[in-house]
Amino acid sequence: MEIISMYPSRCLGVLTVQTSRYYYAFPNDGRPVKLAVAVLWTLGAFQLACYTQSFYWWFVTNYHNPLAQQWLPWEFAIYSLNATCSSLIVQTFFAYRVYSLSGNLYLGVLVQGLVLLQFGFSAASCIKLFMIGLPQKPDSCKECDRLAEVWLIIQAIADLQVHHLCVTYCDIGAPGSRICIPPQF
Repeated sequence: MEIISMYPSRCLGVLTVQTSRYYYAFPNDGRPVKLAVAVLWTLGAFQLACYTQSFYWWFVTNYHNPLAQQWLPWEFAIYSLNATCSSLIVQTFFAYRVYSLSGNLYLGVLVQGLVLLQFGFSAASCIKLFMIGLPQKPDSCKECDRLAEVWLIIQAIADLQVHHLCVTYCDIGAPGSRICIPPQF
């Protein structure tokens, strides 16, 4: 159990350090950005709790119960939905960043459209996962798999597009611009 939750716990530790460094480095950012960072940290902590509880249910509580292994604990569906909401917040921020760097409303709307599309597929996948019933039915899981595949493909396209546009417009922008400050490690 300790090994299973070690990686997500470390990720939350990294997120905590990044959050505190953000608040220290950018005290003059607006309230919406500061609120988004606080919400993301809270979602990260809640996600770790759901992840740990799910694996505790599978590997400790029901270790010797093969029938229980067919069931999905509700925390697992909440974990996935939580990750989806975190992704929506981060990608919406980057859609705004693309708009602010480029000054092109159409690029911002295009990126935000992809963000909302992938959020819709991921939310549908999570809700379907929660609703298919427990125990799992193989045919129902195939539908969840298709929804998840579309979600992940759209998310990859959105991530690549955001990365490309941010790098392109940061290279074009003025060096030392507040928007294009490289990360400090």
